[in-house]
Amino acid sequence: MAWINPQDSKRSAWAGKSDAGSDADPATRSVYQRAVEANTPYRRRERVRLSGESVAEQYRSREYTDAAISYDTVVSAAGERRVVARGHLWGGDDDDQRYRIQYRRKGPPTETVPFDEYEVWVRYQFGTVTHIQKGEPVFKPSANPEEEKRTLAWDKLYASDRFRLIEAELVGNPELARYRLKEQEVWEAIRDVFRYDPKAFGVTP
Repeated sequence: MAWINPQDSKRSAWAGKSDAGSDADPATRSVYQRAVEANTPYRRRERVRLSGESVAEQYRSREYTDAAISYDTVVSAAGERRVVARGHLWGGDDDDQRYRIQYRRKGPPTETVPFDEYEVWVRYQFGTVTHIQKGEPVFKPSANPEEEKRTLAWDKLYASDRFRLIEAELVGNPELARYRLKEQEVWEAIRDVFRYDPKAFGVTP
């Protein structure tokens, strides 16, 4: 699958620069063990900035150069996985955009499996990011908001959003999530990113 390049050493190309930073010491506790030790209900909030060519690649049809996203990653006590992304996209010749997306997969018992299909609700609005104030985009809308709900395959989801869903799936069922990532031959790349993220899983390295 093309949703992550294990050879890409530039973490920010798809994981973003988050409030966790990327300069932590290597983990002394394995990523898998940290996921196993995570408690549910689980919640993690973070803010991410993306810039450069990776933004246009990730958001596909629009040639944006900058993105600012706030994530709320949740695993409920009942095992439901949910990621809410609130973001702004701007730069380039296209209209700027603000959006809110919720990804959801039910907890057990369920016939769904990690990294297959997710229920997706999206609300978006076009306009202009006029300036940045205290690190946050200031947005002036030029159109009414639109929204839609659908079920999407894993490879149709935005790469940065998929990364947060991976964390939720590892918290919800570490063994199954790791197995599925190994099936797709991306476990080592994913593990290496979480290894340097001390806030992941709510369990320190």
